[in-house]
Amino acid sequence: MTSKKVVFVDMDGVLVNLMPYILGQMNKIHRTEYTAEEIQQFRFLGQFKEFTWPPLAKVWAFDKSTCPPIKGSVKGLTSMFKDESLDVFIVTSPWVSNYDCCRKKREWLDH
Repeated sequence: MTSKKVVFVDMDGVLVNLMPYILGQMNKIHRTEYTAEEIQQFRFLGQFKEFTWPPLAKVWAFDKSTCPPIKGSVKGLTSMFKDESLDVFIVTSPWVSNYDCCRKKREWLDH
């Protein structure tokens, strides 16, 4: 009996770059010009005083048209799923203060 190798693939920063999308949307809403280099943590609230929850919740209305996969990630992931020697799992950390985060990430993966 041959055991399969287990591979965990992170969603954020591997399959999709959510951070630049979210930051760009928040900059548009609040007319700010924060850059990715200024981000110290994924939690925007509290880090940038202008960013507030109601607009931030709307930003999570992303899909593959507004937040496309990282170049090559779909091809690589498809290749891993086809490899019968691998058990592949996609992992991600939900944004716990956003009740819709898990559903939106799942929808992004499903499409």
